[in-house]
Amino acid sequence: MTPEDKLKLHQLRILEWYTEQGQQGEASNFNQNENQTAPLPSKWSLTKNINLYEWQKECVKAWFANNYSGTVKVVTGGGKTILALSIIEQLQNTIDKDLYVVIIVPTIVLMNQWYDEIIKNGNIPQSFIGRMGGGYQDDFSNGKRILISVLVSASQKLEKVVNSKISEHSLLVVDECHRAGSNERKRVFNIKRKYSLGLSATPERDENLTNND
Repeated sequence: MTPEDKLKLHQLRILEWYTEQGQQGEASNFNQNENQTAPLPSKWSLTKNINLYEWQKECVKAWFANNYSGTVKVVTGGGKTILALSIIEQLQNTIDKDLYVVIIVPTIVLMNQWYDEIIKNGNIPQSFIGRMGGGYQDDFSNGKRILISVLVSASQKLEKVVNSKISEHSLLVVDECHRAGSNERKRVFNIKRKYSLGLSATPERDENLTNND
């Protein structure tokens, strides 16, 4: 093989590699677009490929038995997000097919972590999941069914976002609810809802997470 032939072969291999990368990129974009435009499933799955610990199963049962309300004490890193997703999944599947979910978190990092967990473990398309805070301005318009909000933004805006139609089918989840104790931030507990779930490593400070029908 002459040097010219070797050069041409090298160029062809480079061209082939770029073509393959482009096709993979197109496939990735297609999957993302498909996820964004897919319809909302009639039954939500938020814990696929996940096996709950026994204590998580007991917490789920206790929460349902307590009239769909309560605060769960979970140590940091103990699996409270998965616990909450299991409750949301079961609530929508068995009690309220028209469920709306408001998830309040103290930081932008946690907001994005919750969003990623729902996308990774669930069957709900991205178009039905919104974020409020950290540059995001979503609400329940355009068919949103789950809204994850940073605490500061929630205390200022959520009362206007959750209308009477939504509140009749809404679950309020407050992550690290002990951090919503100040006069301004505890306004999030004024949001009308049918179901309530608090998550905290130190819930003893929290006295406001009860149903507000």
